[in-house]
Amino acid sequence: MSGNSSSRETRRELIRELIEKSNIGSQQDLLMALSMRGVRVNQSSISRDLQEMGVVKVRGRYLIGEPYIPDTAEEIREIIGMVRSFHAAGANLLILHTPQGLASAVGVALDRAAWPEVLGTISGDDTLFLATASRREQIVVEARLAQMTAS
Repeated sequence: MSGNSSSRETRRELIRELIEKSNIGSQQDLLMALSMRGVRVNQSSISRDLQEMGVVKVRGRYLIGEPYIPDTAEEIREIIGMVRSFHAAGANLLILHTPQGLASAVGVALDRAAWPEVLGTISGDDTLFLATASRREQIVVEARLAQMTAS
């Protein structure tokens, strides 16, 4: 399947159908179901599709939800405040842990916050990788996270 908009929309329609009619519980399950229907796609495209489609995982099964995009600084802080723990992994990577199913929402909130120290995020179900350019920037992000997650 090519990367054009039309094929992406067709793939997403099929993803929606599979999620609504089947018990899809992982990206691997979805990749196999798509493959059985002749759709070739990589895991990163599936991950992006799921996030942009507002797919959520509930009790081990994907469901179509409405994507929540925080708009205000207060909403962004509230979502980032859901981070349960975080720790450095090397000189420019932070690992953040969230309640199950919320890593993507935290990643979106971090993207919307547009912190200059953050180069990018990759979200799983309850774990998020956050990259910075240097250890110094990593320390700034750690301090900001510590302040926002203090209870």
